[in-house]
Order: sequence, then structure tokens, then C-alpha cells
Amino acid sequence: MGIARGLFVVDTHVHAQRLRAKFKERGITKPDYTTLQQEMRVAESYDNSERLLYHMERYGVDMCVIQPAFGMSNEINARLVEKYPDKFVAFCNDTETTRKAWSGEEKWTIEAACKEIDEALSTGLFKGIGEGLTRDRQRKEPISWQERFDQICQIMEVARRHRVPVSYHTGTVTGYAGGRSFSPVTAPDQSDPMLAHEVAEKYPEVPIILAHGGMQGWWSEMFYERALHVAATQKNVYLETGLYWAELYEKPLLDPDIGPEKLLWDTDWGASIPIIYQPGHYPPTYANQFRAWGLPAHQTGPIALPPSQNQFQDSKFPKTCPGSLTFCLDPLGTDPEPAGQSRASDSEGESSTLDGPRAKGTLSPRSTQPSTPPLPTPNSE
Repeated sequence: MGIARGLFVVDTHVHAQRLRAKFKERGITKPDYTTLQQEMRVAESYDNSERLLYHMERYGVDMCVIQPAFGMSNEINARLVEKYPDKFVAFCNDTETTRKAWSGEEKWTIEAACKEIDEALSTGLFKGIGEGLTRDRQRKEPISWQERFDQICQIMEVARRHRVPVSYHTGTVTGYAGGRSFSPVTAPDQSDPMLAHEVAEKYPEVPIILAHGGMQGWWSEMFYERALHVAATQKNVYLETGLYWAELYEKPLLDPDIGPEKLLWDTDWGASIPIIYQPGHYPPTYANQFRAWGLPAHQTGPIALPPSQNQFQDSKFPKTCPGSLTFCLDPLGTDPEPAGQSRASDSEGESSTLDGPRAKGTLSPRSTQPSTPPLPTPNSE
């Protein structure tokens, strides 16, 4: 019968590119979340839009805002906007400046980053800045809030000049690199959403989107509560809500200073964060990466190899989730084969193709067959 349609549905945060990491070629035999984070910075990105378009049609999404992350590029997203102007709107960031810094070609500077963003926006192909407000991710020494605020102001000046919104990253998953990516010492704005008050007050004419609305992952609501405070106080601040579990919608919907007008639906499609499903517990479902479980298969071998050649099939992840099921947003590397080709069976005996993707959970300790979550999301594998 199909789905009744009366709305124009926009997913405000997706990634239409995937990364091809090469653990085997680099001699990494036991990757963990730290090595995964390092590898994503130098991995080759490629166009994954065919799969995204399939899921958009399948689940009734009319348009997506595609954003670069990790080692992704503005160039690929620009081509996608030109090719599918009725399906994609793109944000941009300093992807090339960051790539050169990671590879050691050039030192990262806020001036070079803003110049790249300004040039990208001048093409008319990009309608915002994101994902997140760029920074020197190679930096290890502390940065004061005043110094970081000065950097952010330079980015905001570019946004004001081009009259575009910015994506301000809030919330975080656990797992990556011991927490330095969201440390108050090296990333004060990302570690505390309350600092967005100062940015919003200085640039009231620039719409600020709190990416993930304080809930990118994990079960703690500490970032979420602070993000709500900023959105309720500042007229130009909006919340992404795609990774909220149902109960998290209640407070912003009931708050007259937030309400549905300031909530943006997104899925973070194309991310590799596992979704934990634990009925009978709070929260019943949430996104996160657990170091103790090791990397799930989609974040290790399949990034570089077809699952049938995956040398990391001994991951503890499927067997150490007591009482839980796990499934994933369309990951960084589930299907290394070219678009349109079938994916080989993985270590659990499951397979999928572009003609029929389906939600798939991991093995539970008491079962011998893969479990399927009862409510598959649009991005589930």
C-alpha cells in the first residue's frame, strides 16, 4: 500500500561518503577505537550516494543535508549537489586544510581553514558550515576558551558574510582516543555546550545548529541538558534530535522557548556508531561505542575488505552484549564492493544487497542465530 505522504521530509545531517581504511595494508592486525580514529583521518573517501538515495526512497525522505566528516571531502559533496539538486543540500568545511595538516604537508591555521570555507561558499554549491566548527585536531597542548572563541569568531564571520547557518557539534560517543577529541583542555566548545551562549549572543543573525542536540551517543544526558538550556535562551539556536530516544523529546517539546519549531530531525546516516537496544532498561536504545566489547565487524575488516575476507571475525562485540541487541546506522564500510553488487555473506551467515537491505542485530549470548531488532531504523543494516 505504501506510506501516505503529506509532508516534505528533510534529514538535516547525513554523510554521503564512506571511508576506505586499509588496516591490512598498514599491518594493523588488532585495530581498536584509537587506531580506527587515526585511520579515518587518512582513509580514502568515496561516493556512497547510490545507497543513500535508495534509503531515501525506501523510507520517504525527500531531501538530505550532506556534510563532510573525518576524511571526507567538499569536492565529492559539490558534485552530488550538482548531480542531484532536488535531493541534496551541502554544508562545507576545511576538508583540504585538515587533510594537509593530518598528512604533515602543512600546519593547520584558522586563517587557512576560513579561506577554504569562504571559497567553497562562494561557489554557491554549499548552504552552511559543518559538520562542527573546525579546529586543529593535531594540537596536543591546552587551548584557552578565549583563544578558541577567537577562532570560532573567524568562522562565524565567514558564515555571517555568506548568510549561512553553522553546525556546532555537541555530545559525543565514548571510545575514541581516550577522550581528547572532546576534552575541555583541547576542545572546550565541544566539551561544554554552554559555551555556545557566547557565540550565539555575539552573532544573533547567524543560525546555530547544535549538532546531535547534545546526544551523539552514550547514555548520559549531561550534554543534552546543557544544549537545551542554550536553545531555550538563544533565539538563533536550534537542536538536531536524530539520536534522541523517545523520552528526550518531552522536555524540548514542552518548553515554550524551544518547541517543535526549533527541533531538526536527522539520522547521522553514514556514521558507524552501533545502536544499542536494551528493552526493559533506560534508555531502551542509544548509540555508543564500547571499548570493552572491541570493534564490531563493520568498523574493522569490512572497511577495507569484503566480509568474506575479513581477518577480524573474532571480535568480542557480538558475544558480550548481555540482554542487548546491536545494530548500526549505515556504517563507514559495510559494503566495500561497488554500488549495485551483492555483499558477500559475513561471519554470522547474513547477507544483503542494494535490492533488499534489512535490519540485523548481533548474536546474543543465549542464541545461535542473528537477532533482528523489532523496529528497524531507516539506516539499519
